Amino acid sequence: MTYVKPMALVYQEYAATSQSSVSAELPACIIGPCYNIVDCVEDEVLALAGQYSSSGLSGAAFPSNAPGALIEKESVKFRLKNAFVEYAEGLMLDGVAAGSTAKVVEGLLPSGVEIGDYAVFFAEGSAEPLSDKEYRVIGVNEAESTVVLNRSIPAGAQFMNLRRKVEEMFVEADSQFVSLDISSEKFDLLGVTCDVNGKACPVVSAELYVGYRSLRQDLSSVGTLYSVDEVEGTLGKIVPENPLAFGMNIALANSSNVGIKYIGVDSDDLVGYTAAKDRLENEDVVYGLAPLTTEVAVLSMFKQHCIAMSQPEVGMWRICVGCGELQTKTTVSEGFGKVSADGDGDLCVFTATSDEVTFMSSSVDAGDVLVLTDAEGAQHKYVVASVVAEDILTVTQNSAFDPALFNAEGEYAYTVEHEMDKTDQAEAIAGVSESYGSSRYINVWPDVCVVEGRELPGYYLACAIVAGCASLAPHYGFTRLSMAGISGLKHSNDYFNQEQLDTIASGGTFIFVQNSEGAAPYVRHQLTTDRSTIEFQELSFVKNFDYVCYILRDVLDQFIGKWNITPSTLAAIHTSVSAVFETLMLQTQPKIGAPVLGFTITEIKQLENTRDRVEVYCEVDFPYPLNHVGMHVVSR
Repeated sequence: MTYVKPMALVYQEYAATSQSSVSAELPACIIGPCYNIVDCVEDEVLALAGQYSSSGLSGAAFPSNAPGALIEKESVKFRLKNAFVEYAEGLMLDGVAAGSTAKVVEGLLPSGVEIGDYAVFFAEGSAEPLSDKEYRVIGVNEAESTVVLNRSIPAGAQFMNLRRKVEEMFVEADSQFVSLDISSEKFDLLGVTCDVNGKACPVVSAELYVGYRSLRQDLSSVGTLYSVDEVEGTLGKIVPENPLAFGMNIALANSSNVGIKYIGVDSDDLVGYTAAKDRLENEDVVYGLAPLTTEVAVLSMFKQHCIAMSQPEVGMWRICVGCGELQTKTTVSEGFGKVSADGDGDLCVFTATSDEVTFMSSSVDAGDVLVLTDAEGAQHKYVVASVVAEDILTVTQNSAFDPALFNAEGEYAYTVEHEMDKTDQAEAIAGVSESYGSSRYINVWPDVCVVEGRELPGYYLACAIVAGCASLAPHYGFTRLSMAGISGLKHSNDYFNQEQLDTIASGGTFIFVQNSEGAAPYVRHQLTTDRSTIEFQELSFVKNFDYVCYILRDVLDQFIGKWNITPSTLAAIHTSVSAVFETLMLQTQPKIGAPVLGFTITEIKQLENTRDRVEVYCEVDFPYPLNHVGMHVVSR
């Protein structure tokens, strides 16, 4: 054995050690389509596609498209600037032209020649103009078939063409002059004409500018931006036609200089959003998700994503904030049926032939709309006059079924649409929120907000909310909180009364209201779509709980794989967890206090049957939002 001389041995051991302060972030992420937008008027440098001539353009390339961006066919627009339109060709001059007056053979000078028009001269047998100088009409005498020009006619001129300058004209993508090859980013523009004096006349020259919108494919990775300048430089124009950039702008207006994450979609549909969701599964940390869509399938998918990511085995707690659309009509009956005449011979009776049709039980009523599909697949609408039986109804006689479209022998598909009153609409919105039913999903209302005078989808309100989650203290409440960048609302308290708003909120709807047209919109109540308990329904409680869990996850993760389970390890875990809560208790702010009010670590133990696992049990006092004050005034 090793020899040690007799002496006193003093060992330094620590029952507990102090821990450095810890924190966490709850970053927002905006998810949606980003477009490269080239405006044929505003972006002349980017939109310039060259010079158009009478021979047109074939196989020309779209100018300034982003690499790989998918051009939207319906967005393409052509602008011809300083276009010259030839409205008279081959006018034979009467005798030898002299000076600045051109006399045309009698009867050939068209009517409607205007001062300011242009003349081009040719020699017989030549297609090339005699001069490249500009000849402008400064006088017209139709009776004598003469025009007076601003300079002398070139020698040898025997024929004259007349042209009119059009400052600008536009050609749409579906025009007969246009052929598009979107996949190759090419186009043909041939035979463009312009109306002059009631006649379609060819455009012989013009500056050509091409406007379009293309969906970018280069934003499939998560990025972070901190300023409006960065948004414009990275995502392009900050306009509603470019949702991702516009949503980021709204989010940054509410972020207090906190970075906002973003990810683009390769297609503005469920497939595109699903791909973005899959990429987000590997991104840590992301918290508040704001998809820029009202598609129920997409929003439901992100709700499920947030639930799955918030499981202990994943430990990436998330919420999704979305918005739907106002439902004003509902289908109360559908199937097939036949038309017939009433006792007066009017073709206004409809009899359903589908099984289990119940017009009366389904609350079909006078004033509802019967939509019939004819043999060609076209739909026609008729107003219900009365419900005769469970399978028979009539339509108003003054707009009876058109016998050219419907006959007694045919069987036709139908639906009956009921116009919902505002109470019905409020109940439908509440029902949508109830269907989501999760503290991980916030259903924002209204469906329309106003930004810079434009009515836009309500999902831009979601961008403001997730940005607030990222920048405000985790236990900061949203009730009565106003948001920047939103100037107005539609279909909120300007549309529904207070009782109807209460109905909407009862389903778990996060409602914005506005006291007056010039006032800032604010949150009526910070509800999630799970109203089963206060802890689940209040957004500030949910995100504060998530915030604390993120901190604990990161602190405890430092022990994994590096420590063995020993008494000193359990003591170190106790110290680390205590340090987390003690630090949080010190983070007190005016009015809202600290994220944690108190805590008790009740047990830390190694499991008997799973020997590589330690369980920590801790009771925590979280702050609750003050939603109600009961003031009792007692008369003595």
